[in-house]
This record gives sequence, structure tokens and C-alpha cells, in this order.
Amino acid sequence: INFDILVRETLSVEATNPALTYRIIKRRIAWLFGKWAIENNISGSRDVIFQTLIYLIRDRGEGSDAAVRLTAASAFKECLNSISFDVPSFVPLIQPSLEASLALIMESESQDAKRRVIGTVNLLISSVGDEIVPYMGQIAEAVTVLWQQPNVDIPLRAALLMSVIKIMQETKEHSTPMAPIAITLIQECLSPILNVQMEDDAVELWLVSLRNSVPNHDPNVPDFFQLLPNAVELLYSNLDLLGTICQIIESYLLLDCSRVLQAGSVSSPVAIVLTVQWIQQQAGPLHQAYLQAYSTALGLNVKDVLAAATLMVQLAPSSLWAEAMHNSGFFAKMLISVIQDKAKNENTLVLVDVLQLFARIIMQDAAVFVQLVAASSTHLKQTAEYLMNGFLDQWWAKFDNAVDAPRRKLIALATAELLATGNEVVVGRLSSSEPINIWLDVMGELKEALNVQAGDDNRESPLILYWKAQDDYILPDRLEDVNETLELKRREEVFKHDPIRRAPLKEFIQQKLAQAQQAASSNRVDFQSAWSKVDESAKASLQKEFSLPRPTLSPESQNHGPGFSEGVKEALRAPAPLGIRLLAVASVLFAYYYTVRPFDDSRNGTDVSTKLNPRTFIRSSLNLITPSPPESGSKASHIVVRMAIPTRFLPDSRATPVSAENATEGGLPNAIYHIYVKDDDMQVERPYTPIHGIENDGTMTFWIKKYPGGEVSNWISRLQRGRPVEIRGPVPQWDWKRDEYDEIVMIAGGTGITAFSQLLYGAFLPSRHVTDSINSNTHFTLLHCHRSPQQMPPKEVTEDLELYRHENSDRFTEYAFVDHLDSEADDIPRDVTLGTLDKNALERTLIERGILVKKNAGFRSTQIIPNPEKSVMFLVCGPEGLVSAVAGPRPMPNTKDSIGGILGQLGFNPSQVKRL
Repeated sequence: INFDILVRETLSVEATNPALTYRIIKRRIAWLFGKWAIENNISGSRDVIFQTLIYLIRDRGEGSDAAVRLTAASAFKECLNSISFDVPSFVPLIQPSLEASLALIMESESQDAKRRVIGTVNLLISSVGDEIVPYMGQIAEAVTVLWQQPNVDIPLRAALLMSVIKIMQETKEHSTPMAPIAITLIQECLSPILNVQMEDDAVELWLVSLRNSVPNHDPNVPDFFQLLPNAVELLYSNLDLLGTICQIIESYLLLDCSRVLQAGSVSSPVAIVLTVQWIQQQAGPLHQAYLQAYSTALGLNVKDVLAAATLMVQLAPSSLWAEAMHNSGFFAKMLISVIQDKAKNENTLVLVDVLQLFARIIMQDAAVFVQLVAASSTHLKQTAEYLMNGFLDQWWAKFDNAVDAPRRKLIALATAELLATGNEVVVGRLSSSEPINIWLDVMGELKEALNVQAGDDNRESPLILYWKAQDDYILPDRLEDVNETLELKRREEVFKHDPIRRAPLKEFIQQKLAQAQQAASSNRVDFQSAWSKVDESAKASLQKEFSLPRPTLSPESQNHGPGFSEGVKEALRAPAPLGIRLLAVASVLFAYYYTVRPFDDSRNGTDVSTKLNPRTFIRSSLNLITPSPPESGSKASHIVVRMAIPTRFLPDSRATPVSAENATEGGLPNAIYHIYVKDDDMQVERPYTPIHGIENDGTMTFWIKKYPGGEVSNWISRLQRGRPVEIRGPVPQWDWKRDEYDEIVMIAGGTGITAFSQLLYGAFLPSRHVTDSINSNTHFTLLHCHRSPQQMPPKEVTEDLELYRHENSDRFTEYAFVDHLDSEADDIPRDVTLGTLDKNALERTLIERGILVKKNAGFRSTQIIPNPEKSVMFLVCGPEGLVSAVAGPRPMPNTKDSIGGILGQLGFNPSQVKRL
């Protein structure tokens, strides 16, 4: 059937027939359009289909009814979601489709029907992007009317909030007219009547709105700052939403930090109500809320509180926050927690974050930090000397817990900045060589080059940072939702001006040593005495480090100009000990004579010449990243990633069967193996299973689940195409032997299916480079389960499975399960079972395959037992919950394995089960 001709010549004509008898036909036509759009490309008849569906939604004649209109609205949603959807061609249809949908929402009697059509409108907004701007007023009016109707249920209110969220996301800087209705909805959802059920939805709208807002400089225009007191109150009292509330506070700070922390000089009475009144009352409460959250929250949320406070310190001068931080007791609480090493039950990661906040305070205003420590002595009933010494003890003791290079450099910079205050305790600790050891450690780890390109005075950063492979801003995992919002640019600006990027460490330390000498003299502190007690080997190492060439980008800088002689003279005149002045001179000299050192892969353990092997990392190239939607009710999502390595780096013995025992000597395993991928920012590695193994051309395809806190998965998802990625492997997970099993039963959850996709690919496709194929008599049974149809495997997996079912039906059987549908309006996908993979489902499958048999157990009773005549291997891969439910928990190291879960109940033993 030529579907395009059928649409134009038959279906569209029948859909517009006004006869009463055509109602059922119209409903089926609309249904067909929606299903066809899901499965096929409708580009040839796209415009006709959209126009026909709009007609069916709008038609109120006797040839139509509510069922036809609702079915057409659902089909319209499926067509919007089609891969052939094209925004430019659809623009003329935005207004009629929106008007028809809004009219249908208003006239629908059931709230469920209204909610379903609102879902169509929300997808329309997401599909057309900022083309929706001219129609924001219509949507806002409809949302207001619907919200105010009596007896509106919670699901419908949630759908209406989502409409406003979608508009805010798509219109960004044009979203200002939506602010009043968004503020009203947020306030009502936070009210006692609705907050129990709608608080989460309101906070999501709040955060999205802030991230897509622009600073408001007109005091007569209401904006989201009138909700700031609510945010402070929630920060103080709501531990359940603390992580998100901290992000809201951060968004306010990024939007207008001075407005958060001080009163503006405005004359409008309205503005006074919205700014001066609450700022005078909130400057203290904000820090009190910080203190309350820091004192009562769990470790992960405490890190969110500290991140918000750290951003505040970075953005604003100390005059706006230091006094409130002291008066609230927030600083003193953090200080004593650090000194006593009891930051949240000795959570080292939290303590390191506190130290990072202190480092930011020092970099912003070191003198203020010293004053805060001294002022805390009254509150903590300890001397200022005790507090500063206790802080420095932890500052240097916990240095190695800061594992990433930027944090370590920040500590090194802050150490020098603090020393430059000339504080007696800090200068006295110089004699312990602790500061110098930190500087030496960091300078040995980091590779920087001065960027002195001539005439480029407005460059973003004066440094090339060799410890960071790319000089682009990368969002922390917890802020991945900031992508594609206006807030991303605001965060990038903070990043660009960060001293970690801009301050050359060696020169910074030299400058601060000279300042320390001068400040100590003013404070009547004997700097020379402390310096003379520094370990001689540490001094020699520091002198050697300072005298190493400082590479530059500009060959012209080798010419001795006026700046050269002036720099030497200034270094010699500096009021510092002779040794320090000579070190400064050496640095100036070498800064003129050397050019950039090449990138050194060996620093990360990366071998640029070896073949792929399990021990050493080599470079691959990132070719493709394809995202998929997040799970319902979860922030987790999936990505399909394709990498490639040059064929010259493939193991030599690619065509030779390799067992798990000898895989480390080169070659590829016969069955299932991992490839380890390293995040070269955090130096963290994670194993991933290539769907098809390693292809002949060196290509590997991965299906990866991306969690909010997943270091490597989130790092990968942010990379650009062509970016080099470090990998090692293959690392075998399961090895097979020819003719060993009659049946291999694979049970997978989520991305665990990738292990079995790799196994089946090697078993069934003749192009597979492992030529020693699995025994052709072995039958494979795959049972895989997922949360919803949306979370089922991508086409890179499903297309293979369909091929195996058709071409190897005698050797392969597949069963798919989903816990629930993505929405109540969805149909169950073909060949998928709605429900969990439980004991009954698995037992039925094994009986069908003859793996389980019924045995006579006495009078009129039978017993189901494993078939002793069949050799079977169960492979289980997926989340720990699934693995435990199917086969029992994984055994502890050096303990005897036992099989629990469903397989244990069915009588299978450890030799028949492998947990991957």
C-alpha cells in the first residue's frame, strides 16, 4: 500500500465527510495516523495528516463527537513526536492546532480527557520551541481559567504547571510576560492547601523559571525575587527539597547577587516592598538558613548547601556577606566542625567541601577570613590562635582528599593568599614546610603556560591549563539540567573569571611570598625567622621549581624588551628575603626564554603507541552521542555512544579465541567483556559493555545509563564529537566453551541487556570477527525487563534482536517486560508483557524450553525440578535489585557462593548461574 496516496486520495476525504455514519471511521483514521507516525516516516503526507487531524479536533458537526476529537488529539501528539516532524513547515499550523486543542480542553467534561489534551499542547510547545512566543498569552489565559475551575484534581494541576514549565524552557529571554502567572501558581502550590501534593511541581517550575529569566532592572515589573523569602524559608525548614532549594538559591545569586544580599537604591514604593523590606529582614535569615541546613541535613544535601554558599562568596564582595555569615553563627559552626574533624559524622567529602568554601573566602578576602576566625573565638570560647592552628591542621591534613586538580590548585593559591596577610600563626606555620610541600605537590601535578599572545589583552584566560584537556565549562553532575538555559551563560562567566583558570601558580606564590614579608613586618611578625626554619630540601625543591622554564605561547617573548629588564629590577627591589628575590628573578628570566611544552600523555598513564589491552589506557575517538528521554519519575536517562580506535591499535590475535585467563596478553575474549572508559577530568574509570563488541573497523557502540551523580556517564554525555576518550580492555566477564551448554538463559534489567546483545551478536552474525562461533546447537533465551516502553533498548539493540528472531528462530527466544506504560493513554508495545518478571513468568518460560520438568511426587502431586538431561547456564546482568531477586546477592570476596532468589527457589546451583 502506498500510504501517502491512501492519505491524500482516501483517508483525508473520508475524514472530512460530514455524514453521521462516518464517526467510527474518522476515529479509526485518526488512530491509524497516530500509529503510522510512530512506526514510519510520514514526511510524504505530513502536511495533509496534520491538517486532517486539526480538522477532526475542531469539527463540531453531527459527523463528529468527543471520542473522535480526543482520538484525533492523541494522534496529533504522536505525529508531533514523529522523526519526520519539521518545525518550519509546521509554523503556519501552530495557531489553528493550538486554538483547536485549547477549545477541546475547555469543552471536555472529564479531567482525565483535559489532561490528555494538555499533554498534546505541552508536546506542541516543546516541538516548536521559541515559535510559540506569539501564542504565550493564549496559553496563559487558558491555564488561568482551568486552574481556577472548581474541584480541579492534582494530576490536572500538575499538567497545567507543566505547560508553564515548557513555555519557560522554550521562550527563555522572552518568557517575562509569563512571570506573573508562574509566580501565582508557585505561591498557590506552596500554600497549606496544596503543598503536600504540589510542592515538588511548584519547585520545578520555580527553578526552570529562574534559570530562563533575565535580570530585571525595572522596579515596576514584578519578578521572581518576590518569592525569595519563600526560598529562604524552605532552605531553613524543608530537608526533603533541600537539594533543589539550594539550586534555586544559586539561581537567584547568579541572576542578581547584589540584589539578594543588599538593598538597591530605588525610589518606587513597589520596589521598596519587594527589595529593601525583605532584604533588611532576609540578609540574616539567609545565613541562618545556611546554618540550619548545614547542621541538620544529610551528607549529600550538606554539599548542596556548601555549593550555594561557595557561589555566593565567589560572586559578591565580602562586605555583602561576611558580617551576616559571622552573626548567624554559620562560619563558626563550619570552623569548629573542621577543627574537630566532625563535619557531618566525619564525612570527609563534606569536610573537604567546607575547606573549599574557606579557600574561596580566602581568595575573595583573606583579611576578612582572618577576622572571621578571630571573631569566632568569643562564640566558640577558644582563642583565635587555637582556632587558626586547628584550621591549618585540617587544611593541610585533608589536602590529599581533594583529588581533582582544580581543587588542589585552589588550596595552593589560598595557602599563598592566606600567608600574604602576615598573620602571626600562619607565618609561624611556614617553618613546618607544610605550605611549601603543598605548593610543590601541586606544581608537580599541574602544567601551565603563560598565554602571552601579543595584542590579545582581552583574552578570557592568561593560562593554558594542561591539566584540563579542554578549556570549556563543564557542568557539575547535579546541574546537568542547566544546559540549554540562560543560566548556563551566567555560570560560564563565573568560570571564566575563576582564579583557578586565570592565576599562574608559580608567579602567584612568588608575589604572595613577597607580600607576606611586607605584611609580617607591618604586623611585627618575624618572617625571616620562620623562613630560616623551613626544611632545606623543601627550599631547594621550591627554588628548582621556580627556576624551571615557564613556557609561553609567543616566540616574540624571547626578545628582551623593556618589560624584561623592568621585571628583573622589580623582583630584585621586592622587600623579601634574598632567597625569595632570587627565585622571583629566575622566574622572570625563564618566562622570556621558553616556549610551550607539548602535551604529555604519560602523565595520565596513557600510552599513545600500544595496542588495546586491559592494562594500559589508549586513545579512542568519540563519534556519536544520542540522548534518550529520562525515566518517568526519575532524573536518570540513557545515551547511545559510539567510539572508535584506529585498526592498528586492535589486538593482533583478533581472530583467535581468547579465554578469560589469557585475555590480558592481547586479543578479544569469546563471549562477554567490558571496556573501561576514563574521565580524564576526575581520573575516574567505569566499565561499559560494547553492544556489538569491537567491530573490524575499531568501532564500539555503548548504551549507557546516565544518573545525576554518575561521574563518567555524565562526563561522556557532555563531550563533543571527535573528542579523544581514554579506554582500556577488553576485560572478560564470562568465557564459554564449545558444546558446553544446551541452553543459555540470559536475564537482564535496563542496560544489563548490552552484555547479552554482545554475546548474541557474536553468536549469530557471520561477520563477527571472532570466528570460533558458539556451538550451533545451543539455544539462547533472553528475558529483559525495563521500567517503561520509553526506557527499552535503542534500535542498535532491538533491530538485532528482531533479526535474530526471524533468522534464528530455532535457536533464539526473546521475552520483554515493562513495569508500567509511560502514560495511561499508551498501548502496550508489540511483543512486550506489561508486568514484572516474577517467579511465575520465569518458571513458565523454563518449562516451555524443557529446562524445568514436572516430576511425580506422590499421589496426585507433581514437583517441578531442573531437567537433569539438559546442561544450562543462567547469566544475570542488571541493577543489584534485579540480580538479587533473580539469583540472590553477590557473594562477598573469599566466601562460598550460593544461589538465592528465584533461581535458588527453582533448584539451580552455583555452577549453573553467573552474575555479571
